[in-house]
Amino acid sequence: METTRLTLRLPPELASQAADVAAQQGLTMNAFIVQAVRNWVTYQGKRLGSTGLPSTGPVRSSARAITAPPVQTVPKVGANDPCPCGSGQKYKRCHGRP
Repeated sequence: METTRLTLRLPPELASQAADVAAQQGLTMNAFIVQAVRNWVTYQGKRLGSTGLPSTGPVRSSARAITAPPVQTVPKVGANDPCPCGSGQKYKRCHGRP
């Protein structure tokens, strides 16, 4: 596995909290940061619809899995339907103009 070296500047209170959580999980600070980045990338991949990172085996974590917020679906507005802004005009005459 190829690795990249990162230099992180954490605020002191965040660094101490991260060190405490890493110690509780039995991880080094480096392993804890790698796990956090892996979880974040996986979450963002799921949120954006991609598969995220390839599986590298089980991740030791006692934290709850982060779930993506629900996606709101908006019905498609036809050109001759009333505009959803509430103006009373047809969509094509209000917000549907090019």
